[in-house]
Amino acid sequence: MTIEEFIKTLDAFVPFSDDDLENDTEKYLYRLMAAWKQTPDKEKAVPMIFRFMERYPDTHFGSPGPLVHAIESLGVRSYQDELQLSLLRQPTPLTIWMYNRVINSLTDPGIIGAHLQRLALFARHPLANEASRREAEDFIEHQRGRLQG
Repeated sequence: MTIEEFIKTLDAFVPFSDDDLENDTEKYLYRLMAAWKQTPDKEKAVPMIFRFMERYPDTHFGSPGPLVHAIESLGVRSYQDELQLSLLRQPTPLTIWMYNRVINSLTDPGIIGAHLQRLALFARHPLANEASRREAEDFIEHQRGRLQG
């Protein structure tokens, strides 16, 4: 599979209904992401993967699921800018969750505090759905507790 074929396939995919007993979105995406991992220049597809998550903010893709596993396999430096751009466009429960994982990796209280301010902005983003807002608020509470020791 070429990177262009991967992007075309992901762009055309519509998640299966939860009522669909024949098809499973998470399994389909695990197979697709396994093929993506073998693709040269796979980093080129990261923006598209985030846009896919934005298109379907109410779809459960797993915890964390194939999309996050694949992106995180590249290392945070490979996707952190695209994650921020995605959060600025439209926070989703999954991108909020990924951002919290980035914050979890930090130890400097000042830097964590700055990220919490950003997380609060994402919680109030006009395109964030209710699940994204709740997720952000839960993580803000978690990170504040972490700062307080």
